[in-house]
Amino acid sequence: MSPHFLAFRLTSADGGVRWVVVDAGTYVLHPQTTAYLASLRSRGCSVNTERAYAGRVALDLTYCRDRGVDWAAPRFLELADLQRWLITEPLPARGRRPPLERRFRSPGTANAVMTVVSGFLRFGAVHGWVTSETVAVLSEPKQLFHLPPGYDPGETGQFRAVEAAAFRFALTDPGHQDLSHEQIAAMIALVGRARDRFLITLLACTGLRIGEALGLHRGDMHLLASSRLLGCGTEGPHLHVRRRTDDPNGALAKSRRSRIVPVTADLVALYADYQYERDAAGPVAAESEMAFVNLFRAPLGRAMSYPNAKDLFDRLARAAAHFFRPHMLRHSAATAWQARREGRFPDLIDTAREVHVPPAWTGADAFLAEMPDWFRLDRTVGQEHALYVAGCWSHTERVLLAYEQVRAYELPATEGKRGDPRWPVFARRYGFDPRRPVQWEVEALEPAELQRLVLAAVDPYVDAS
Repeated sequence: MSPHFLAFRLTSADGGVRWVVVDAGTYVLHPQTTAYLASLRSRGCSVNTERAYAGRVALDLTYCRDRGVDWAAPRFLELADLQRWLITEPLPARGRRPPLERRFRSPGTANAVMTVVSGFLRFGAVHGWVTSETVAVLSEPKQLFHLPPGYDPGETGQFRAVEAAAFRFALTDPGHQDLSHEQIAAMIALVGRARDRFLITLLACTGLRIGEALGLHRGDMHLLASSRLLGCGTEGPHLHVRRRTDDPNGALAKSRRSRIVPVTADLVALYADYQYERDAAGPVAAESEMAFVNLFRAPLGRAMSYPNAKDLFDRLARAAAHFFRPHMLRHSAATAWQARREGRFPDLIDTAREVHVPPAWTGADAFLAEMPDWFRLDRTVGQEHALYVAGCWSHTERVLLAYEQVRAYELPATEGKRGDPRWPVFARRYGFDPRRPVQWEVEALEPAELQRLVLAAVDPYVDAS
């Protein structure tokens, strides 16, 4: 069946997005549907909700015109035929080639469409486009024999009778889909990029929705032991999930309430690796305010979109030969939290390693007295401390060791750690063999010169007053 009506996306001069329904032949606005979608915007519904509702109403209008049904006055049997047609009519092909197997809507999808159609007709009844007789067939009385927790049936049970949707398929609860600890660890091992490792681990450890993660700003990442200098009184590494409607990638937090989510030390370390990779991609990628940006194909620095994230998860699913969706990590996080409460929590990554963030120093000498103990440590399982630069500053300044310093001081190279995720980026940038990692130790500098370099870097930030 060819569509007679289309959901159409409009962008205003100020960048605002709205959805309308138009005639497929003339592109004339359908006025009643346009008013209905405007009512969604006035209630503060997200643009994603508006898009979904526009497509479902357009499908209903197309069905009614194709069958010769008055969309404003459908009878009971005509609505029942629409409900049955939704699950028996094959879906159109996604590309030019015909599909190998025909696809059909699920009963759950059909229920979602019928819910929107019912809401559209009820909206029309308020404005006089739909009769009360039509609205009356949309629901039917239902007696509640098994009450939901906390539901008050009334002293005489008068509230047990409710109005239920008349056109709704009965569904069995399939339960939630999640991933095991081993599957998540295997997914992380398949990823070769620091940004993608951080994204997957972030979803698995915090339970964020993919829209919430893609909508994070760098200013939301408070990854120091204390963020009081940023005006945040929450102690410990954490991030802020905020609902924004103007993100360039269209990402939107589902909840209207902002919340604070604590993060682990290992997640901070992965974020530091990602920032190193991001800085290496160039100034355009490094300057963007969004936390997740394009690093590997143009346009660099543009906020990472949901289709890009979905493509990443689809590639990983094919490589791992099992189903993998971003939302499954949210269920996996809930399962892990329950396991943690029961004392059977498996470590997804090395949770024993801590990120050491010094509180403050009275001067450069005090800093230098503590610094050697940190720089002699390596990123090995079981170490006491590791020093990372978290992403809470507006910029970072590399002090030691830059490659230019290595060449200027003619420092000897030693064999590097195989599997270090930062080495391929460094090797490509400076022309080294990606298969043979090397490294330079800061201890190779003369102690006096090391002291001079650090003092020169720290001195501008020491408050001598």
